[in-house]
Amino acid sequence: MSLEAGVEDKATVIVEADASPLYGPIAIWPDAAAEIPFGVLDTIIASIPRSLLEIITGATTNPGTKEGLRRGKFDPPLGSGAAMAIDELFDAFEALQAAPGLRISDSVKSVAQLDIPLPTIVTTLHVTQARAMAIRIGKESLTRDEAQQLAAAAGLAVDDVLAAVAPLPKDLARELQEPRWRPHIRQRAVDGDEDAARTQFGYEAYQLAARETGQGRQQWRQRLEAIIAAEGS
Repeated sequence: MSLEAGVEDKATVIVEADASPLYGPIAIWPDAAAEIPFGVLDTIIASIPRSLLEIITGATTNPGTKEGLRRGKFDPPLGSGAAMAIDELFDAFEALQAAPGLRISDSVKSVAQLDIPLPTIVTTLHVTQARAMAIRIGKESLTRDEAQQLAAAAGLAVDDVLAAVAPLPKDLARELQEPRWRPHIRQRAVDGDEDAARTQFGYEAYQLAARETGQGRQQWRQRLEAIIAAEGS
């Protein structure tokens, strides 16, 4: 879709300003619909009601249009600003489709509790007892440097320490890709590392779970919202 005025062709459905969820008309190409990874999205700026979306997607086969909608009037001349804008829009859309998506293994990883005494974790990493316990049971992510410190203190291999961190539940990993969390993740990111910030955010929610199964995305969403509320974000 495009918010740029005058960018349309005969395949376009125009949502006029009075029917638009934004402050202006929207040009939509319903026949070009495709899936793109959530990870490429940024901030939610508006939502199109399902009833309106169904009318838009059916507008290419239905000669009648709802009030506030119209079909594109003409194909812009080749080389014109509108034609170039449409070409650039579809090029960008293809690039987004090719972006890597979220890959979550269906295999269940068996994680043993980290065999390091709780006081050792507290003193070695200078963390609270609560975080040390989360590390010990695998519900807290570790940096490579932290893993090296623990490995040295306990006489373990670094990879064995890292292997004791349980993966995030699939529903939680999927929920963290939603654009609604992107602004908060950006605030948390150190040196622009959004992946690390997203992972840490996820493990904080994981620590709030009373059990590892039967959670569902709605429950994870509530926990993520609780963390943000507690931080005053």
